[in-house]
Amino acid sequence: MKTKKVTLDEAEFRKDFELISDEINGAIQSFYTLLEINNYRSANKEICRVMNKNPSFWNITLYGLQVSFFMSLGRIFDTAGPDCHTIDKFIASCITHPEHFQYEALKKRKQSQNDSENWLDDFMKETYQPTVSDFEAIEKAISVHRTKFNQTYKKIRHYVFAHNIPNKPNSSSAELFAKTNKADIEEMLSFLHNLQNVIWKLFYDGIEPNFGDIKYFINRDEILNDVKQVMDALLDSDAKDNKRR
Repeated sequence: MKTKKVTLDEAEFRKDFELISDEINGAIQSFYTLLEINNYRSANKEICRVMNKNPSFWNITLYGLQVSFFMSLGRIFDTAGPDCHTIDKFIASCITHPEHFQYEALKKRKQSQNDSENWLDDFMKETYQPTVSDFEAIEKAISVHRTKFNQTYKKIRHYVFAHNIPNKPNSSSAELFAKTNKADIEEMLSFLHNLQNVIWKLFYDGIEPNFGDIKYFINRDEILNDVKQVMDALLDSDAKDNKRR
C-alpha cells in the first residue's frame, strides 16, 4: 500500500504515536466496558431491575459505547485520505524516519534518564536497530486485520454509526451485526494493543519487534473493577432508597 510521505521530528513522532495509541486504547476501553456491563446485568437480575428504572440513560450510555468503539476502530484502519490519522500513516512515519530508532537517537534518549556511562554502554549492547523490512512485516500484519475489519466492521461503522443512510445497501443493521464475532474483535484489539507496545518498546528501549514471543495482554481487571464499582453503587443506592420508603 502506498502511503503519503510525512516529515516528523522526534517530538512530533511521539505525538503521532500518542494519537494512534489513544485511538487503540479508546476502542479497547469502549468495547470491554460495554461487554462487562452486559455480562454484569446478564448475571444479576437485581442490576437489571435497577437499570430498568432509568432505561433511557442506559440505552444512550450503551449506544454511546458502541459508537465510540466502531468510530475508533474506523479511524485506526481508515484509508480515506492522506490527512486522516491512521495506523498506516503512523507506520509510514516509522519507515520515512528510521533515525528515531537508530543507535544514537536511542542512546541520547536513555542518557537523559541516567548519567552513568557504564549503565548506558551495557544497555546499548543489547539494543536492536530496525530495518525497513521490520516495518514492512508490521504493515503486512496490519493488513490481515484490516481485511477482517473491512469485511464486517467497516460496514457497521459506515452504515449504522457514521452516516445516516435511509436505504442501506445489501443488509439491514440487524444482518450486519449478526456477522460480528466476539473472538474476531478481541483478536483485533489484542493485536492493536500488542502493536502499540511493540513499537514503543522498540522506540524507547531498542527491543526487537516480535509478535510471536512477546505478548502484552490487555488488562481487563481495571475495566471490570470500574464497572463493578458502578453497579455495586447502584445496588447500594437502590437499597438505601427502599429503606427510606
